[in-house]
Amino acid sequence: MKTPDIALIALAVGLTLTSMRTTAMELYHVGKVSPSEYAMLPSYCQKFATHLSPDLSKGAGLSPLESALTRGISGLHHYCRIPVLRSRYFGERDNAKKAFLLTEIIDEANYVIRHAQPDAPLLGQVYLERARAYVDRKQRAEAVKDYLRAISLTPNIASPFLELSRL
Repeated sequence: MKTPDIALIALAVGLTLTSMRTTAMELYHVGKVSPSEYAMLPSYCQKFATHLSPDLSKGAGLSPLESALTRGISGLHHYCRIPVLRSRYFGERDNAKKAFLLTEIIDEANYVIRHAQPDAPLLGQVYLERARAYVDRKQRAEAVKDYLRAISLTPNIASPFLELSRL
């Protein structure tokens, strides 16, 4: 029997350790975040995805602007899952998987809404994302309510107005 090459063993161990490395996003059941998904995340979500510190959801490691934006959002990882799930929804062809992803988006938005402070700056965006999921599920009444709530929370943002006008 031939003795294995030490260099090959070291390479195999290195590859195994590299593949075992995880991110905060993976720990919260999103699965592996692809480079394109990571690139489209807001900077505060990118920081959360690359740091395992629970203090990040309390503002540690964020710029003053990022801290101001995420103020009042308890469980930032739930908010950060929404754009990843939305991206996967658009890339999915299987209708059952698409339906599952929409349910996940709504569940994450519900969690954030339940646990956020009423004056949290990102809350309007959460309602907007949930409205979009309701539109995709053909739940027009729920979508309208969420668009109106998004408008009331962020009246200077055009997206909720435009999307509501297209219903």
